[in-house]
Amino acid sequence: MTRHTENTMFLTGWLPGVFIKTAAPIVIITTVSGLFAVVDAYFLGVYVGADALSAVSLIFPALMLLVALQTLVSNGMASILARRLGAGDRDGAKSVFTGAHTLAIAVVVVVNVVYWLAARQFIAVAAAGNADVARSAEAFMGVMIAFAPISFFLSIHLDGLRCEGRLGFMTLVTLASTLLNILANWLLMAVAHWGVVGSAGGSILAQFICLMIVVIYRLRRPNGLWVDMGLHIREWRGIFAFGAPMSLGFIGISLSSAAILFNVSIWHQGDYVATVGAYGIVTRVGIWLNQRPSAIRPFFFTFPDDDDLQEIIELIRAMKKKTLVPTLIRATNDLYLLSSQERHPRSGAPTVAPLSLAERRDLQRRYGVGSWTVSGALYGGSDEALKPGIDMLRAHFEASGKARYIPFEDAQAMPHLHAAINTNSGRPADGELGMLKWRPGGGAIWLTPGAPMDGLMVNAFQAQCRKIALDNGLDYMASFVCGPRFARSVHAIIYDRDKAEEAARADRCYRAMCEAFRERGIFVGRAPTQYQAFHQGQRTPQVVNACAAIKQALDPNGIIAPGRYGIE
Repeated sequence: MTRHTENTMFLTGWLPGVFIKTAAPIVIITTVSGLFAVVDAYFLGVYVGADALSAVSLIFPALMLLVALQTLVSNGMASILARRLGAGDRDGAKSVFTGAHTLAIAVVVVVNVVYWLAARQFIAVAAAGNADVARSAEAFMGVMIAFAPISFFLSIHLDGLRCEGRLGFMTLVTLASTLLNILANWLLMAVAHWGVVGSAGGSILAQFICLMIVVIYRLRRPNGLWVDMGLHIREWRGIFAFGAPMSLGFIGISLSSAAILFNVSIWHQGDYVATVGAYGIVTRVGIWLNQRPSAIRPFFFTFPDDDDLQEIIELIRAMKKKTLVPTLIRATNDLYLLSSQERHPRSGAPTVAPLSLAERRDLQRRYGVGSWTVSGALYGGSDEALKPGIDMLRAHFEASGKARYIPFEDAQAMPHLHAAINTNSGRPADGELGMLKWRPGGGAIWLTPGAPMDGLMVNAFQAQCRKIALDNGLDYMASFVCGPRFARSVHAIIYDRDKAEEAARADRCYRAMCEAFRERGIFVGRAPTQYQAFHQGQRTPQVVNACAAIKQALDPNGIIAPGRYGIE
């Protein structure tokens, strides 16, 4: 096995610079690729006709399945390839790179056999009797299937370039492929009048040119990554295991779009072909634009008492069932909000006792909140369009007699509410990290069990967990992230990690809270790394053995997170 130090930016570069250099090409490629989807739809509609656009939209689920298989091979390879290159294992890197090529050939052969012998018969059924649409769809799909090796190999090589740190060249090749695709589609559809075959042929031609550019680039670099003459079938299992997660996402898109088209075929009224074409246009434009809403209106209601959480949960559950609020709705307690703005008033003392109710009331008055604050947001075309929704929310929550509405204009001047504003507006921010300064030492343990949206049960949990925190000399901090049926309860245990005695109390607090949820049949999700073995030990032997068997099947060499999650 050959090992030597790799001089790539991933190993030696400035970390923020690596993030920027890695992310920027992805943003550019995604934007340009989305633009191509819109331009291709325009060419199909203008130069070929509405039936052609409907035909391509009709086989969108099948195209997504093809993308899923490409992703399975290239992403699975990339996960292994990146680690081997980072370790200086050039022989191992060549092995998995070659194995990806042989796996791609095997997958393409199977796809061709399945399509030409059976699958293409479904196109006529999906076209609902429209012979022109069926013929166009079959022609387009036939080209994409027959020449699939080109797209598979290009995907493998582009991911290989990314793993090698050749992001600049990878970006240029990808952009060139997209721009050549637009040019080739125009020539084959507008000038040569090849119809839908021109759309598919343009894609294949552009990919072939770019694949040849990459091959020539590799051949001119004697020490670069290249294939050997072996099959390397032993690499296939690892490629499948690591490629499956991303591939399943595309399979989900394929299945959901297939379900939509199936339902349209059953329940449509009017011109089915036109409806499918319209779906294709909206899908392409919508995925590319996916813009931030024109108006975002966060809302806030505050409640005075700890036990108000029972009514709050019921109010949120009823509102979420009406589907008026697109965001999750959070119910956050006073100290979870305010700890980001203050330090504990006794931070310098040898022993820091939790705040009394009187001290909490004083903080609440100074910051204009109660024991619980409810937050969420509405999205729409304008603030005026959102006003009826805000009025409906006010009428709903204020009917309790305890809720006080905080206007958005006032909330903007309240720093402790900015985390909710930023979250619901899609702006990354670090506001909540300020709570780590609440006590010296910056220790934090996050407990995140779920709970049904049952006000009585959730309030009982908070009362019990509050008592556990106070009994261990710690402040109770919690935020419940609520959907229509499920609430994720985020408990923050903030402590001084520099004091062994206080760290031990925080540990006892976490374990006692976990036990309180476990006694009611609720398990903790997203456990901290230091408690993963603890939670695995709470499971039944059957679950533990099943987890171990699954990991052994998918990860026989112990590559994925060895020693983590309590799974041996």
